[in-house]
Amino acid sequence: MFYHDHEHLHIHRKTQKALWGAIAFNLVFVVIEVFFGWKANSVALFSDAGHNLSDAAGLLVAALALWAAKAKPNKNYTYGFQSLTIVAALINSVLLIGVVAEIFKEAAERLLHPQETDGGIVMWVALGSIAAKGLSAWVLHRGCKHDLSVKGAYVHMLADTMSGVSVLIAGAVIAFTGWEWIDPILGILIGLMIVRSSWKVWHGALRLSLHGVPLHINPEKIAEFLKSQPRVIRIHDLHIWALSAQLTALSVNLVYEATPGNEALRKISKELSQYGIDHTTLQVELAENIQESCELEPQPCYKKEDCPECRE
Repeated sequence: MFYHDHEHLHIHRKTQKALWGAIAFNLVFVVIEVFFGWKANSVALFSDAGHNLSDAAGLLVAALALWAAKAKPNKNYTYGFQSLTIVAALINSVLLIGVVAEIFKEAAERLLHPQETDGGIVMWVALGSIAAKGLSAWVLHRGCKHDLSVKGAYVHMLADTMSGVSVLIAGAVIAFTGWEWIDPILGILIGLMIVRSSWKVWHGALRLSLHGVPLHINPEKIAEFLKSQPRVIRIHDLHIWALSAQLTALSVNLVYEATPGNEALRKISKELSQYGIDHTTLQVELAENIQESCELEPQPCYKKEDCPECRE
């Protein structure tokens, strides 16, 4: 007996518009910061442009997640195109590491061969950066109530205003003290912030692309929940993987004393959503006709404590 179910992802048009609006704000300001970074001869502005680019990449991933969720599966892509969000996150994080490498190279050259920086321009552009990030957070505020990925982007926007504040301080220090070295130093610090952020994205995307269990999912708790169900003797072949940056799938074999009925399986599937599972496939086996586990059985297994195989 098989039971299959999934939670439907609700697409909010306002959320999509908010995401694309925030992406547009950040990309426009990337161009502005690159231009004035060149005009003011500021590594800090170039670095913050890279940071804004990383923000736009993160927002793009969230937007792609909503777009991909609407694409219908077909005979060749039976899960649709949900995993595009994982691929996009992996590519963006790798590209951003290359951007940071160039920032570090330029900052090192500036430390060895100091150049004059226009602190006034740096200050004005930094103020614009803070305004752009604040506006992005404002347009995302409604959507973050309905979508976790959007909420993450919203929190990211609020946190990244600190980057703009840092650049503003650097511009003020240069304008009033003439300490040119503060610009490349701040550029390096912002670059390190980008590395930290991109590394998390890269690590998470690589994990999901290898069908690893998403970091926010606890497989042990899920296994205990399944084993605690009435008349379940044991479970095997529990598999949890990501369909996209948002959606998580689960399949498992449940060994029952007697046929449970569809209502019991429907209840299990619904309650699994509380553990972060969106797409569930349950296979039921009866105790007198237990199938052998497949070669992909996770280790350690998720069987009852009195399992003879585990005792061995």
